[in-house]
Amino acid sequence: RVPTESRPCHASLLGGIYEDPSAITKGWQDNPVEFDTVINATSAAFAFGSPDVIPLFARGISHVTADSYPADWEDFGAGCHDPEMGCKRLDQWVVARLGKLFGEDARGDALLRKRLDGDNIIIFL
Repeated sequence: RVPTESRPCHASLLGGIYEDPSAITKGWQDNPVEFDTVINATSAAFAFGSPDVIPLFARGISHVTADSYPADWEDFGAGCHDPEMGCKRLDQWVVARLGKLFGEDARGDALLRKRLDGDNIIIFL
């Protein structure tokens, strides 16, 4: 079956689950039932992207560094070719944030460099 709002790809890939029927009562804005994800088994994880997705996997996990673009940027009606309002801007933000992690952030933080050089890390974009 194809992913839907109640069967999102990211939940399947990271959590090994196919569907969470209890999400209906929460409007799919939160995971009403905690579930184990591959992120829990990492020594460090870095997650950048949608404010609707990133918190579902990063909230409450101390070894996750997470950041999201502003929710009001998600204007999918604008199309992907509008550089000011489209989904292209979202992708550009994610790539820039990843570049900042490896560049500016890592240069100024020895602990972060150690985490990035460690084993069992995931970068979720």
